[in-house]
This record gives sequence, structure tokens and C-alpha cells, in this order.
Amino acid sequence: MPEISVIIPVYNKRKYIESSLRSVLEQSFRDLEVIAVNDGSTDESLAVLNQMAEVDQRVRVIDIPNGGVSHARNVGLSHARGQWIQFLDADDLLEPEYFSKVMDFLKENPVDILFSGFTMVDSNMNLIKEIALPEEGFKNQEQLCRSFIQYQYNNGFFGFISNKFFRHSLLERSGARFPVGTTLAEDLDFYARLYPAVETAYFWNEKSFCYLQTETNYAHNVKIDYYSQLEIHLDIKSWFQKSGLYLTYKDQLDSKIAQYAAYILFYDHEDGKDLSEGFAFLRGRPEIMECIDPRYMNGFYKMILLALKRGKLSAIKGMFAIRSGARSLYRSIIHHE
Repeated sequence: MPEISVIIPVYNKRKYIESSLRSVLEQSFRDLEVIAVNDGSTDESLAVLNQMAEVDQRVRVIDIPNGGVSHARNVGLSHARGQWIQFLDADDLLEPEYFSKVMDFLKENPVDILFSGFTMVDSNMNLIKEIALPEEGFKNQEQLCRSFIQYQYNNGFFGFISNKFFRHSLLERSGARFPVGTTLAEDLDFYARLYPAVETAYFWNEKSFCYLQTETNYAHNVKIDYYSQLEIHLDIKSWFQKSGLYLTYKDQLDSKIAQYAAYILFYDHEDGKDLSEGFAFLRGRPEIMECIDPRYMNGFYKMILLALKRGKLSAIKGMFAIRSGARSLYRSIIHHE
């Protein structure tokens, strides 16, 4: 069995996948397998994968109908045989000698998960920024929670997927899998389910990979499902409750849930949906309503939270009606100038 399984979901990445695969296959540490999951690509990605699999038998290609990146990762994980798991996106590039350094380190420092830094570049390989870990060292469950609060909302390194190196048994022990159907922050949802099972982590100041920021992976190109984002932050809250640190970070955690509750009502209205459905959904979830506090937001969102907290659907509809009227009046004035 290989020491490392590298799982790469691929969807229409013909331009990048060969370079990404070579960054793995050219590592001096060779006891690995690559599980490339072609997620119903409509370009020539599958042909490239098959060509590379013919050249290097460590590459295993799994061809599935398009089901999204989360499903593709889960499929890859179900086929993984390695003791260690590395997820990589099809346009990521592993740093040279990364696996050799990792395996040397882990011989002396057994952990469940290894966090590392990385670099972000544009499509011309120009440096955008370097993501460095705040400090190096071992982290137990309590320290992991504290670091999450301190750094996740600053640079997001807790949510990235390719800067983590996982013990396979941790994934099996936790039962964590990627949420199928979630189009944004699916990595973070996966971690909210995984982190409670971590006994020992390590923050390592080595660069693991190069993240290529392109138009196809910009978060702002994805329509946000605020319902799924709310569920992600409820899972994070649950993790902190299990760790015994929820009350310590109650405001930070609850404010995120309140924020997405307000966004649900705001964007349901913007999308022409019936506000009563979103309102009933939120009011029917005690674990959400206990987080609703108007002081967590400002302006119009603050008023939405206040009305939600008091159960006043008619007030929320009235606020949107007034807002729509004011916008119409403004456009009319501008048009006649």
C-alpha cells in the first residue's frame, strides 16, 4: 500500500491538470498514488489524465458524471489506500520536495493533521500573497479552537484544503466527508465535522503548495447559498460546544450565525422569494434563534434581526416595501434630472 494518497478532483482543467500532476509525480518521495477523479469534464481533461496514467502507473483515473467537487473528493477518498491523505485541486502546484520534508517530519512528530503555509499567485504566476501560519508548534483540541477563532476570519487558512496533510485514520474515525451540493466553503464545512476528532495537530512553517487564483475559482463568481453557509456555522458552533469553549467565544460564533440569518431574509427578498418560508425556517430552529442579536449587525440588517427576534414578519415585509419605494423614488428623481 502507498504511504500517501493524493486526491485530485478535475472538472474542465485541461489547461492546468498536467502541470498539477507533474508537481506530484516529480516529487523525490515516490511511495504515493494519485487518484484523479474526472468530474464529468467536457473539455480534454480526461484525455490528459488517461495519457498520464499510461506513463505513470501511480496515477489512477476515476471517471464519473458531474456531481460537483465535494462528491468528486468523496469518491476519491473512498478509493484511497494510503496512510496519509493529501487533497489537491487540479490547478494547484505542490512545492518541490514537499512530501519528502513532510514524511521526514512525521517520523519524529506523529500527529493527526499537519497545517502548512502556501503561496497565492495569479494566472501569470505573479505572487499575490503568501499565507504563513501564525506560529509553529503542536496544537491540542483547545488550542486548535483558539487558533481557529484568532486566524480563520483573517486569512482563512483553516478552510483551505490543499495546505493540510491528513492521517487517513483521522478521516475514518471522524466520518467527515465533503457536503454534496454546497458551492462555497465546502472545505470549511468538512473541517467543522473533522476537527472535533483531532487529538494532535501541528502548525508547520513550510510552504506546501501554490494556489492559482483564476476566474474559475474566485469565490465571487459563485452564487452564495446562505442557507448552507448558515448550516456550516452551526456545525462550527457545535464543534466549540463539544470542546467546552463555546461560551468563551459566544459572540464571535453567534454573530456569524446571526449574519447569515439576516442574509437569508435579505437575499430571499432580492430573489423574489416568499419571505414567510425563510422566516418560518429561521424561527423554527431554536439553535439559530438563540444566536439572533441585533447588536451583531448595523443598518438595515440590524432592523431585520430585531424584527426576526421579535417574530414580526409583517415588520420585515414592511421594511422591504419602504426600501423598495425609496429606491424607486430615487431612480425616478435621477431619471428626470
